[in-house]
Amino acid sequence: MKLAVQLPVLTPMRKHAVIGFASLATLCIAGVAHAKGVVCEHVQDDMFSVDGMSDDWESFAPTSFGRGSDASVQMRCGYDAKKLYVALTVKDDRIVRSKKARANSEDRVMVSLSSGTGKPLRFGVLPGAERIPRKALRVPSFVELEDSRQPSGFFVEFAIPMGKIAGWSPSLPYLAGALQFHDVDTSSGKAQSVVGMKGKLHFSEAAETYKSFMRATGLKNRDVRLDKLVDIDPGEGAERVIVGGKVMGVLGTSFSYMGLPISNASDLLSAKVVDFDGAGRSAVVTELRQHGNGGSRDVVVVWFADGNGSFQPSITIETRKQRGDAFIQNTWALVPRGLHRGAEGNGKKRRKRRPAKSVRGFDLLMQVGEVSGFTKQTFREAPAPDAKGILLPWNEQQSAVYYLEGTVGYGGNPATNLPK
Repeated sequence: MKLAVQLPVLTPMRKHAVIGFASLATLCIAGVAHAKGVVCEHVQDDMFSVDGMSDDWESFAPTSFGRGSDASVQMRCGYDAKKLYVALTVKDDRIVRSKKARANSEDRVMVSLSSGTGKPLRFGVLPGAERIPRKALRVPSFVELEDSRQPSGFFVEFAIPMGKIAGWSPSLPYLAGALQFHDVDTSSGKAQSVVGMKGKLHFSEAAETYKSFMRATGLKNRDVRLDKLVDIDPGEGAERVIVGGKVMGVLGTSFSYMGLPISNASDLLSAKVVDFDGAGRSAVVTELRQHGNGGSRDVVVVWFADGNGSFQPSITIETRKQRGDAFIQNTWALVPRGLHRGAEGNGKKRRKRRPAKSVRGFDLLMQVGEVSGFTKQTFREAPAPDAKGILLPWNEQQSAVYYLEGTVGYGGNPATNLPK
C-alpha cells in the first residue's frame, strides 16, 4: 500500500486575478456576503476633521447595533493613507456620569484594536453630560478624540494614526477587537447592556480582495475552517490566512492560494496556525487524509509562506494508514517546546533539552496509538519517500518529537519525560 501524494506549491496571484490549479477549475464560482464585522471605507486624505460634530459623516451608511432609544449604537468608519477614523452615535435615554468619573461604573465607550501581532491598543471615554466634562480613559496622546451631547444621547469621534497600531503594515486586511458602549442605568454601577462591534474592522480594499478570493476559489463562508490574522511570511506585518474546502490562501492587499493535496473537502481533517519557535512568525498546520492504491493515509503537514506568495511544506508526518477495515493510528499533539526532547542534533550543532518554562513555542509529539487488523507479518509497506514514516506498534520506537528552527523541520528521536 503506497499512498504517497505529491505536495504542490502555491501559485502566486495578483489582486482580483482568477488564477489557480486545474484541479480548482471545476469549482463553482459564487458570490458571498462578507464575513462578520464592520467595513471601513477608504477616503481621500484629510477628509475628516475630528471636532465632535457629525456633519463629516452624513454620506456614510452606518452599521447599527442594538435597538430603540436606549443602548443602541450607529457606527461609521473610514480610513486614509495615514489614519483610521471612527464615529459612534449612541442613543441613551439616561447618561450616567458623575464628577468622580468612576471608570467602571458609569456610561462609557471602550475601544480595543489589534493588528493580530502586537499589543492591542486600548482606551475609553466617559461621555460629557450636563455640567460634567468628558473623561478620557488611558487615551494616548496621539489619538484625536472629541464628543458632543445629542438630543437622544451623545456622539464620539476619534482618529488613530495607523503607524501607532503595533504590528501595522499597509497589507493588513483588518483590525480585530471591539468598540462598545457600556450602558449603566442604575446606581449599582453595573452595565445593563454592552452594545457595539466585537469582531473585525475590515478595510474596504481588503474586503474586496476577500470577496475576489472567495469567488476565485469557489469557497463559501460555511466552508471556511480557519480564518486567522497572523504573521505568516518573512515580510513585516500580519496577513489573513484562510483554509477551507480544498484550498489554503493568504490575503493582504492581494491574495494567493493553493489547492491542498486532497480529493475532497472532507479530507481536510483540521487546520490551525502555530508559532513553533516563539519568534512571532506562524506556520499553518494541516491534518489531511489522502487516498490511493486501495487505501488511505493521514498526514500532518507544516506549511510556511515564503516572500513570493507561496506556501511550502516544511515537514510532513504520517499519522494514520488504512486498508479496508485494517488501520494503524498514531496520536499527535502540540506540546511545550523542548519539554520532550533529549540532546538532539539539528544538522548544525547539538542542543540540550531546555525546561518548557524557559522558552515559548511548541513541538510536535507523535505516539503509537490504536492498531486493528494489521500485524508485523501482514503490514507490508516500504516507508513513504515524501513523509516521516508512521510509528509502528511492533517496533522499539513508540514515540517521536519533531520541532522547527525557523522554517526548517528537525527531529524524529524518541520522546523523553513522557508520563508513565
